[in-house]
Amino acid sequence: MGISYKITCDICGTQYPEEIDSEIYESRSFGMYPDDVALKIRDDNWFITIDNKVLCSHCDETKDFDAGESGDDSTDWHRKGIEFGKSGNYEEALQAIDKALELNPDVSTAWYNKGVALDNLGRYEEALQAYDKALELKSDDSDTRHRKGRTLYHLGRYQEALLAIDKALKLNPNVSTAWYYKGIALDNLGRCEEALQAYDKALELNPDVCNAWRRKGETLDHLGRYEEALKAYNKALELESDDPNAWHRKGVALNKLDRYEEALQAYDKALELNSDDSNAWYNKGATLYYLSRYEEALQAYDKALELNPDDSNAWYNKGATLNYLSHYEEALQAYDKALELNPDDSGAWNREGGAFYRLGRYEEALQAIDKALELNPDDSITWNNKGATLYYLGRPGEALIAFKKASELKIKPK
Repeated sequence: MGISYKITCDICGTQYPEEIDSEIYESRSFGMYPDDVALKIRDDNWFITIDNKVLCSHCDETKDFDAGESGDDSTDWHRKGIEFGKSGNYEEALQAIDKALELNPDVSTAWYNKGVALDNLGRYEEALQAYDKALELKSDDSDTRHRKGRTLYHLGRYQEALLAIDKALKLNPNVSTAWYYKGIALDNLGRCEEALQAYDKALELNPDVCNAWRRKGETLDHLGRYEEALKAYNKALELESDDPNAWHRKGVALNKLDRYEEALQAYDKALELNSDDSNAWYNKGATLYYLSRYEEALQAYDKALELNPDDSNAWYNKGATLNYLSHYEEALQAYDKALELNPDDSGAWNREGGAFYRLGRYEEALQAIDKALELNPDDSITWNNKGATLYYLGRPGEALIAFKKASELKIKPK
């Protein structure tokens, strides 16, 4: 329920005795205003407050400030910066807000908006400094603490991000984006159950956010709850049917549920929307592999590697696919590339040993398999491969020991 009182625009004098709904309109101003400064009025007019001046929607949308007319008025420079920010001109926004802060450095919202501009320019360390300055001036501002948390997230400082967002939520628990970023931070800290609760809270406040449903699906995926993950991805796609990431993640969930043909359809849709997603090509290749469509899988892996040649897993899977096609020399080249990128991959060493074995190069096979066992001594398949290789090298006694070790590991309780 809103509250009733008179509010007057300081620019044009428009006055509304109206009931105000405190619904948040951050997207209305492209993030340049704090989350709680935009207030919706019943007749679609709204007001913002900047530097203790009240501005109505008409003035905010139509009044154009010229640098030559601004003089030494920091408020005008600040408003000009906001206008630049709303149109996506963040460098110009930054210059104007810096001018405002030269004239009056004690305006917390100007420091806040400077942080937002720097955020949008990817200059996160500087943005963090701006938010800290805003908080020196107004420590109880939930929006600044929220934006600070988001910036810390972008810097990979997840624990600090979580602390900042928790402080924001303590001040204002009704901001869905704060709960959303809390979920992301928790996800990156490996705290999936708590992340899930945060996404649920975000969606309770705003159920129409595609990214929140997709992130919830990813978390459920990590928890092995694939059916629930699939429902979350479907909800995301109801909201934004052209989201390639949601289609990609839907494919991953379907793949985990062994619904390979449906997974393939989802990957194809994702790639139709974004053909430069190397991970989608990789996962499409894996699904085609499971369907024994090896030639097509190989094409998908080649596309993934064209986009990301440093993906050791894609090289590994390409090698496995070539192995099934009996292209052993090419498989060796792929495994070599995988091991160049990730020399501690015991699976790639074992696979390379298998390719050498198929080529009758048993000594080289044994060397590769021994390296695999050095990295992972509890893999029964690798011990079995070692036994077969020793047998063909004419060392039956050692082969028997290897086969026995493989058998022991197969029946070993986990």
